[in-house]
Amino acid sequence: MVIAAQDLTLAYGDKNIVKKVSLEVGPRTVTALIGPSGCGKSTLLRTFNRMNDFVPSFRLVDGKIMYRDLNVYSGDVDPVFIRRRVGMVFQKPNPFPSSIYKNITWGPSINGYTGDFDQLVESSLRRAALWDEVKDKLNSSGLALSGGQQQRLCIARAIAMDPDVILMDEPCSALDPASTARIEDLIGELRERYTILIVTHNMQQAARVSEHTAFMFQGELIEHAVTKQIFNAPKHKLTEDYIMGRFG
Repeated sequence: MVIAAQDLTLAYGDKNIVKKVSLEVGPRTVTALIGPSGCGKSTLLRTFNRMNDFVPSFRLVDGKIMYRDLNVYSGDVDPVFIRRRVGMVFQKPNPFPSSIYKNITWGPSINGYTGDFDQLVESSLRRAALWDEVKDKLNSSGLALSGGQQQRLCIARAIAMDPDVILMDEPCSALDPASTARIEDLIGELRERYTILIVTHNMQQAARVSEHTAFMFQGELIEHAVTKQIFNAPKHKLTEDYIMGRFG
């Protein structure tokens, strides 16, 4: 187990959004979180690296989030450390309004990185399948890149922090089909090195990129299994109905 939710209940104000969810994710796998809008999948995802801490009404009602042997919400655990080890890629590409080079080096530099920054930039961009496209314009603004390139730059920025886990919250929803295919290919390459959790509304995408799929409905985890089982022989009627497009 690399990361896990244990009997987890999460709320915004007085409304429970995630209800008694238990989910374990193993090393170097891709797990897709699927379900209709508002089912709690993004809230759950953002709890794994404490991004929900920035939402004033958010609270952890019960249960635990574990990163390896650490209780992520324990008072003696530094959330900055957790966010270094559990990186995040958001729905909309959000490069910093600075150069491609600085997009990669900013995080490591403020966290005390003392290695070769040129090498870090190249290796991060190579892992994100972007190096060949930008190697001659590293001092150009990251905002000048296409949407798909910006998203890969954001993935490279996460990789530069040397994470153990990468969370992706609908990383392709704002991209065209060609850029989506590039990101999906990249996820296939990154799984050899990182544990990846991806929230997606695109069930075909979940089937293509993930080894495990978790289906959520109204805040509850309905079913979690190998992706082929979820899509070909789901055990729960709600899962089958969602997969078949009967709701959501």
